[in-house]
Amino acid sequence: INYPEQEKLSDSETKKWEEISLKNAYQSSACIELIQRKMVLDNKIFFPRGVSCEDIDWSARLLCVCAHVVWTQECFYAYRIRSGSITKTISSRYVANQVNILKELVGSKCNFPKALSAYLAFQYGTLLINAKLARPKVETSIKNEIKALSFLLDSASDPASNMIQSVYKIFGYSITSLLLQVYFTLFRN
Repeated sequence: INYPEQEKLSDSETKKWEEISLKNAYQSSACIELIQRKMVLDNKIFFPRGVSCEDIDWSARLLCVCAHVVWTQECFYAYRIRSGSITKTISSRYVANQVNILKELVGSKCNFPKALSAYLAFQYGTLLINAKLARPKVETSIKNEIKALSFLLDSASDPASNMIQSVYKIFGYSITSLLLQVYFTLFRN
């Protein structure tokens, strides 16, 4: 992602946030963020035990309490993916965790509400893919909870999330998640 060069963003700078959101630049990965320890401790932003996809919740809660964000092009982290890694395996438990996290984040008070809404819309798109890829298959009750969260797409701001929103409005849950599965299978690295 081509981030703006060394820009400090605040909520009053909505135009810059929209640019960041359009690039889907706010990622749910704790390993690509540098955070003041005091902010984490003061706001009790910790990872829950026994929950997969915890980065989604952690990154959103971080976004909600921070006073500003600084983006940089500098590379500080190298990520190695190994076969058999949890990041390569989607379980129905992972999807259930993702649903619960999104439900908890809806309506969160946030210093950057537009960015949080765009972030949740993107995460909903990944949820649709994960629900289709999950093994064992996701239970009907979880599928119904996923469908109930489709309103998150209304805040889509990046091109991928906007496309998912359009497809979802026309075809609904089942076909959209199937198309996303096909796309993901064909074009993932």
